[in-house]
Amino acid sequence: MRMQRGAHRSGLILFLSLAVALSAPWCTHGAEPSEIVGAAYRASSQGLKSGIGKGRYRRYQATPGGDWELRVDAEVSTYFDGNKYHIDLTFVRDSLRHNTAAHIVYDGRLVMMTWFSPNIRPVGAHTIVEVPNDYGDMLRRPDDGTFPWDVAQLSGHVWNGERLIGDVAAGKLMFTETPAGDLVGTNPIVINRSRTRIECPRRFAFNIAKAEFSVMGEDRPRTEYLLQWKQEPGGLWYVTVVQKTSEFRTPADKVFRLDRKVLMYSRFEPNAKVDQGLFTEESLQMPDGCRIMENRRGEATRVRIYRKPGVQ
Repeated sequence: MRMQRGAHRSGLILFLSLAVALSAPWCTHGAEPSEIVGAAYRASSQGLKSGIGKGRYRRYQATPGGDWELRVDAEVSTYFDGNKYHIDLTFVRDSLRHNTAAHIVYDGRLVMMTWFSPNIRPVGAHTIVEVPNDYGDMLRRPDDGTFPWDVAQLSGHVWNGERLIGDVAAGKLMFTETPAGDLVGTNPIVINRSRTRIECPRRFAFNIAKAEFSVMGEDRPRTEYLLQWKQEPGGLWYVTVVQKTSEFRTPADKVFRLDRKVLMYSRFEPNAKVDQGLFTEESLQMPDGCRIMENRRGEATRVRIYRKPGVQ
């Protein structure tokens, strides 16, 4: 169950054009800062067609005023080609769901998720297949409680080149340039006291590095994203770290828990050749007899039993 909640060449041309424009302060070229930030997004997102990554996924929780506690720690491998992706998780610690491993696949139509745990009977695994929720942002998110990100579009969880994802406040972001030459965008229109702020540092070619969604008068953002970027020798920028910190609130709007999720790549190969077999049901590595629950919109839940090829 879910918890609350181009060609490569054209991408390089966009990046090279942006690099020339950024060789001097943006204002001297007459470019609007919003156009620079949008061009940075398009260069990085359109230039990245596929990828293979290895790293770590961690999830922390805290009570207000308390220390952060590591609740989930997993080795992670990710693969994507176009909008299809495959995610493998091996849990070193999972004090929330007590899983030992998980495999997640988006095949271009459905999200398929298999969890492994000795607590899952009778075969130690179960699978859910479902159509991903559509929030109008083109992302295909897996189960948020296990792993929250569409790895084919990491920066798209925060910014789509035109607007902030999840930004409930209306109005255009107004940018200023810091003494260091970075661009900072804020929303001057306050609706329900909400405010937004993004940081696009020059050192990341003005790709977004921080986004805060706040309410005036509160001492911390209700949601905060942090991103780290790396540039490949060919000029393409890609995300190496994404972190989301958010609040959970009671119906009376009181914070009762803080939650932080972090994906950190130790190795990433952009525009790698990816085995298409990774985007199939077989790649979930289900044991024979694994129960599969299929949830499709407008249809009753269907339950079937997986039979491993060659097993009688």
